[in-house]
Amino acid sequence: MVLRIGATASFSKNPQQTITQLERLGADSFWMYEIFQGYEAFARAGYLAAFTTKPRIAVGVINSYSRHPTVTAMGVSFLANITGGRATLVIGVGGDSWVGGTLGYDQSKPLRRFGEYIGILRNLLEGLEVDYHTRNFTLNKVKLNPTPEHVVPIIVACEQPEMMRLAGKLADGIYLEPSCCSIGYIRWVDQTVKETRPETRRFQVIANLPLRITEDVDKARSEIKPMLAFHLSFPGEGELYLEKAGFPPSLAKEIGEASGVRRLLREKRSPLEAFGKDIEGAAEMVPDEFVDQCAVMGDLKTCKDRLTELESAGLTDVVFSFQDDQAENLRILPGSS
Repeated sequence: MVLRIGATASFSKNPQQTITQLERLGADSFWMYEIFQGYEAFARAGYLAAFTTKPRIAVGVINSYSRHPTVTAMGVSFLANITGGRATLVIGVGGDSWVGGTLGYDQSKPLRRFGEYIGILRNLLEGLEVDYHTRNFTLNKVKLNPTPEHVVPIIVACEQPEMMRLAGKLADGIYLEPSCCSIGYIRWVDQTVKETRPETRRFQVIANLPLRITEDVDKARSEIKPMLAFHLSFPGEGELYLEKAGFPPSLAKEIGEASGVRRLLREKRSPLEAFGKDIEGAAEMVPDEFVDQCAVMGDLKTCKDRLTELESAGLTDVVFSFQDDQAENLRILPGSS
């Protein structure tokens, strides 16, 4: 199987023109993320459906707290039906800072609840009537109408091994959204998922990675480091990304304090407030070698060689953010040559 290249759906400047160009150049899919106080996911997916004909549309990341599974199933069922089966659902428990901190949901026991959420979704999307009663969910003989006409893959967005094993058991794939995924991390994810995944089930491993097709690698590193510093700042996640890339996990705490992210989390404020001078200072602490492991970066041949390496590590799909001021990156798409 050839590694498929997807694109992060951008809704900034000239979104229709950008989306049309990416489809013409061969983008296999469009992906998005949803954070509170930003744009809602299903509205954006509907926009993508209106202006595309071939790419898959991955709607999400839908957290399992702010929408009842029936409401999520209703939305993605319509998207699948209206696009002729191009819909993919990406779900997760949501970050503590967004879901627990901003909205106040209790995330103390997420694993069992999330497993129930996936099971309910699966049954509803298969057209079954669901009668379900637990402490987490109540459904009284619920059945979608119209019945879903297409299979909807369920992809789980997560970083921790317990959730990866749950995804391997119940879902159709795993989405690694933060840009800190080194080759070592991806290999570890692939092996972790295989612990519970039935061998007969087709399973996707998708990663969102930085892309720079350039001869100036030093400049590319400096541009990528602030975002890596942001993701490395989160407790538990940053340590894991560094460990699997062969770096001291303790560096994550240092970066997190320097960026201000950990202070903002303690104060129950949005981590996005860290972007500015603090994150730039923390970016200088990110090792060059770590950037090299996470990014697809260099001349076109080097970037294509990295795609081959990513596929060998277990990746089935890679997602890039194609910015308006980085037109050179479009050369990675199959229709650009």
